Amino acid sequence: MTVISAGGDQEAIEHHAQVAKLSTRGRHIVAPTTDHYPHLADPTPALREIRRILAQTREGEPGHDVGRIPGAVATR
Repeated sequence: MTVISAGGDQEAIEHHAQVAKLSTRGRHIVAPTTDHYPHLADPTPALREIRRILAQTREGEPGHDVGRIPGAVATR
């Protein structure tokens, strides 16, 4: 799980960091924007994280078993 926070609100950033820690593979990213919708204001961090997850999935990294995701198709 990846949680992306907007910069600026320290209380929200700390809360989001705790949420990300709920997953053994959780990650927390603070975007370089204070906009409430950081993925819309600056999609770069979200796109970078999606690409990172896809690359790990394609490399067969443990924990990314697409066979358990309904409708997912493994490609190689």
